[in-house]
Amino acid sequence: MNLFKGIAVFIGWVTSSFAGIAAVLYACGYLISQAQLRSLGLSGILERTPDYYLQEGASFFVSLVSRLSLMIPWLFWAGCIFLFFLILGSPAAIYLCKRREQVTKRLARARRGIARAFERRPWLWRNAAFLLLLCTLIFYLTRYLNDFAPALNVSNLLYGGPGQPESSKKSVELAGWILADERDKLEDHFYLLLWATLQTGVVLALAWHVIRPARLKMWLVAPFVVLFLMYGLFLPLAYGTLLRPTRFPIVVLTSEKPLPDRAKGSLFLLHKTESELVLWDERERRVLWVPSDQILAAEVKEIRSLFAKPKSSP
Repeated sequence: MNLFKGIAVFIGWVTSSFAGIAAVLYACGYLISQAQLRSLGLSGILERTPDYYLQEGASFFVSLVSRLSLMIPWLFWAGCIFLFFLILGSPAAIYLCKRREQVTKRLARARRGIARAFERRPWLWRNAAFLLLLCTLIFYLTRYLNDFAPALNVSNLLYGGPGQPESSKKSVELAGWILADERDKLEDHFYLLLWATLQTGVVLALAWHVIRPARLKMWLVAPFVVLFLMYGLFLPLAYGTLLRPTRFPIVVLTSEKPLPDRAKGSLFLLHKTESELVLWDERERRVLWVPSDQILAAEVKEIRSLFAKPKSSP
């Protein structure tokens, strides 16, 4: 009976959590999609469905998990470095073992002194730890804002390219990497932003456990929460700008009569609805809306990046 009761409680918990999970996926998918459209210069042109945003959000979290797995080699090398220093410290360990009694007495004396200090001022270590975490937040973690901002300022790549006068030097550099499809450099920059978000989350968790007074806890931890929420919102935006694929199908349209204002270059199919096709004319750099009732057939010629140079015909 207890087993079935536990299963029922678990199912209830999953059902109640599903709405929250779906909301998080939808929000992340929306931010990713809008960030990519803004970087391309297509904001307000394409309308997506809620299912599309959910799929984008799920893909984003799958991508995060795959990138977090890259930390496993880091842990391996960290263990190797620790073992290396342990071997180097073995002579010192042997020396300390020979004088174990003296070292033990000194350590015991130090522990008693620290214990007496904490007995007199039990809040001392918590205040010191909070001050250290606050300094880490202000002087170290906030510096990552300079890495998030350039990724969020990339825009209008389809029209103006990277050379926009209002863009910073780093934004122009990131735009150049996107146009050149230098995925390795874009991955490295996004990994830096992901690492910043993880560090902020760890510092937030430590600050939450260090602060003891309940009345002031929310106020004292507020700066940590604000920065973590900022990075948490900026991360999907940066993903949409830097790593969201820019590959779209190139289509050849067949109609009963010539389409008005027919495109001269390759036509990228950006979006399709029941009533129209949204196309990007590569040569003329313009967006075309073609009613679906005028199209007899649409043939996919190839799938290519919006910024890749077309293959020269033999």
